[in-house]
Amino acid sequence: MNLLHTHKVQKPFRKFIRFTLFLIIIVSIVLLQSRNLSGLSKNLSTSAASWSNTAVTFPNNKPATILNLSETQIDTAVPADSISGNVSVTTNTGTSNNVSFELGSNFAPDDSGEAQTWQSTFSGEISIDTIWDSNILLTGDVTVPAGVTLTINGGSTIFGSSVGDDQATGRWTDKTELIVFGTLLVNGTESDPVHFTSDAANKSSGDWGGIQIREGSTTSELSICMIQYATEGVSIGSVDIPGGGDSWANIQNCVIQHNEIGITIRANVNWPDGIHINVGANIKNNVIANNVEEGIYLWIWCGYQSAITNPIITNNVIEQNGTGIYLKSESWWLGHVDERTAIRNNIIRNNATNGIMVETFGSSDASGSDTDSKPVIENNLLFGNEANIYLNLVPRGSDGLQDFQPTVRFNTISDAPLGVVITETESFDTFEPIIAQNVFESFDGVSSYAIVNESSRIVYANDSYWGSSPTEWGAGMPSDAIIGSVFSSSFKDSDSPPLITMLSPGTATTGEPITIYGANLGSLPQLFLPAILNQVVTDMEPIFIGDPFPQRQVQAVREIFYSTTIQIPQELPNSGNFYLSAQSDAISPVIVDDEIIIKMNDSITYTHDFSAENTPQAASLIIPFALMEQMKGKDITIEYRDVYGDVVSASEMWLIWVP
Repeated sequence: MNLLHTHKVQKPFRKFIRFTLFLIIIVSIVLLQSRNLSGLSKNLSTSAASWSNTAVTFPNNKPATILNLSETQIDTAVPADSISGNVSVTTNTGTSNNVSFELGSNFAPDDSGEAQTWQSTFSGEISIDTIWDSNILLTGDVTVPAGVTLTINGGSTIFGSSVGDDQATGRWTDKTELIVFGTLLVNGTESDPVHFTSDAANKSSGDWGGIQIREGSTTSELSICMIQYATEGVSIGSVDIPGGGDSWANIQNCVIQHNEIGITIRANVNWPDGIHINVGANIKNNVIANNVEEGIYLWIWCGYQSAITNPIITNNVIEQNGTGIYLKSESWWLGHVDERTAIRNNIIRNNATNGIMVETFGSSDASGSDTDSKPVIENNLLFGNEANIYLNLVPRGSDGLQDFQPTVRFNTISDAPLGVVITETESFDTFEPIIAQNVFESFDGVSSYAIVNESSRIVYANDSYWGSSPTEWGAGMPSDAIIGSVFSSSFKDSDSPPLITMLSPGTATTGEPITIYGANLGSLPQLFLPAILNQVVTDMEPIFIGDPFPQRQVQAVREIFYSTTIQIPQELPNSGNFYLSAQSDAISPVIVDDEIIIKMNDSITYTHDFSAENTPQAASLIIPFALMEQMKGKDITIEYRDVYGDVVSASEMWLIWVP
């Protein structure tokens, strides 16, 4: 019986038929889905699909809308009334680990507001609290003594001389440095960042010395600034100082690039001046990129008394440096070292050598040593480096007591020749890497390896997801992608709880997009119902619209830079949603710079301006059901059009149906 075109029936019988049909569809969905569909939420105003067997919970127990979902990635947005705290993902296999989220700005400046010249020059000591709010050339070292505060307000550009140091002091007597023993407050804003740069016409790394936060300075803050073309962009340290002195700085929402080294942290204590010192930093929400050597370099070295380093490196993008992060710990004679760096929730990618390199050393003169190195590397996304993580122990003989126990957990480690490398020069001392609950992806055992153990120690890599799909997870640790003594007594599969490795960004405000990375996060049901009463329910295969269109300059204002014709099927499903999507098998936001137009019979029936708010914004677009009904069985034209001039581009695009 064709239930859409039946003859008249009595109302009770019609209700019975409808109820029976409803039950048949529901039972079919349950049987065909490997995971129960928890519900369908339609929101045409936001074009968001927030239905699946997956739930994302932000702090304050706030549920988040799911914009796009795959087994290893969730696109979502910060829900209203969220606070800082933990984010988790729940599916029908359980609830994930928690990952820290901070409500706030993830803004990073660019060089568009950098001045080209200066109004005044300065060098020497600043003897009283001072505010700079103009463009200044430093012709030599500038020193901020203990008890004095230098404040640099937004909109200022500070130039370092590239031709020498008229004070001939500091760490480099031929380079200009800003040396802080007191307090430095850099107060950039999103509309008016602060810029530190070289005065050279043709700028290059090492033109000037950089900013030094020295012993005794523990209250300096650098916020929303750019630091470029220095030998060391920011140096925080206490080095061989009689009586010692702690050093600490807060660096956030800055771009630190084109330096020899981006950020250095040094705690060096020697005989006879040694004393207990603590050096660290809060390095958060920065872009640290394109530095010649290291993005972040830490060196803790102690020969008498003790030294501690405990920086917190979180929510940064660290990319295209020589090495992303390098941690070096060593001790000798009567010195004791505690290295406790925390590296959390960073994107560390495409660095020339190592993403993260950690080395622990004993003494070089057989005088004894005591190096305790226990950094924590967790919730990071590491890919595209020569080695994503490199761990090396250098005992230098049997006279020391090195304790090297790095923790590597909750990371996505992928797409590199080497995932994790464990190596040593000798078999002395304690070397026990803790490698657990990670996601290892894209290691083929031919040109790339997940873990390489070149040491004499046995390494365990338990409770991890191996691969990016349920099939790969179920196979466990792939032996051909492992070199050396590496064992996995337990692993995660599709029946395990989901695992979150990273939030990107880890700091955001209400409504801003967030991507959650991990494994076993679920997927949006792509259910194409079979011909159950096929006159009523018909599936629709994805329809290809266009490949990605690379960005180029417009040829004319309101240029139509792409056009295609597709045919809408005569038979369409009578429920669900129709999406414009960047993927054929999942809801994925699309973008056109600037506008997409759908025409039927040469008349515009649908349009969306992605650049209505000046900057093109990707969106998950629902094509109204009534419009799809009008277009079924017809050829329609889809055009991409420029609206505002400048450039044009577009993402890949499909028309898909999701029930």
